[in-house]
Amino acid sequence: DKFTKPFKPQLAVSNIILYRHEFKEIYNENRLLFSELLCTKIEELIPAVDKFIETYNQGLFPEPDEEQIELDNEENNGLYIAGVWGINAFDDTLMQLEQISKEIEIEFRKIYGTNE
Repeated sequence: DKFTKPFKPQLAVSNIILYRHEFKEIYNENRLLFSELLCTKIEELIPAVDKFIETYNQGLFPEPDEEQIELDNEENNGLYIAGVWGINAFDDTLMQLEQISKEIEIEFRKIYGTNE
């Protein structure tokens, strides 16, 4: 696909950390606009994201060097194994993130009057 390109896993971690910091800054600037319940839910989200980042980062292999990248391009069409994680390593964290996300959405729907 001409609109996508492979990403480096270490860069993905850096981006997630950057987005986490930006989110936290914006949240702290606007927290007075939200109900206490919504603030509690958002504050539960941040450590869940931290746990996801830690789990993901712990399973990553070191970034391949140029020689390995060329070898992967020749032998595997540029694909390589970026890391290894235990079975279900992300399940609890992803379930927590999904639940908190749903609860936050419900609260925002209440704020905007779009809940059903």
